[in-house]
Amino acid sequence: MLSFLPIEIKKKLNQEYLNRITVFLMAIILSGVLLLIMSFIPTAIYSKYKNRTVDAQLGLVKSTQTTDEKETSLIVTKLNGLADVLSRDSDQISSIGLVDKILSLKNSNISLVSLSILEGEKGLRKITVSGISRSRDDLTRFNKNLISDGSFGDIDLPVSNLIKNSDLNFTMTMTHK
Repeated sequence: MLSFLPIEIKKKLNQEYLNRITVFLMAIILSGVLLLIMSFIPTAIYSKYKNRTVDAQLGLVKSTQTTDEKETSLIVTKLNGLADVLSRDSDQISSIGLVDKILSLKNSNISLVSLSILEGEKGLRKITVSGISRSRDDLTRFNKNLISDGSFGDIDLPVSNLIKNSDLNFTMTMTHK
């Protein structure tokens, strides 16, 4: 095809064409970025509102929790005092002291699940201790500690509790005078 335009004008037209395409693409990109920013504004406002709401609720729960904990600890303290008064005998150790003694004789590899004390005749107390021991040696060491203490008699640890080597569930009974 025959062109009657001089080369300088052709170059100038090509340059103007590229400039128009560049401006058009930049306008599209800019409008896309603006649309993205506009779409994030409601989400940001909602998130800020939600954050304030959650903070307010958390503060309310914390204030309620601290008063509940104070009330609970006060009730536990009163009940412990009442239990001490009710369980005191002149020649017998209190039930709380008995529990403390058993807890001090166990080692860290034994977890006690339940402990019950039944008052019997002639001042004898029957104690049943249930728990989990990590190993057979820990359980036999606990049994020996109870025997060597001298406060407990008739300690019954069934052989069936010693069948497994680890994670032993046990129940032992003993008497305390």
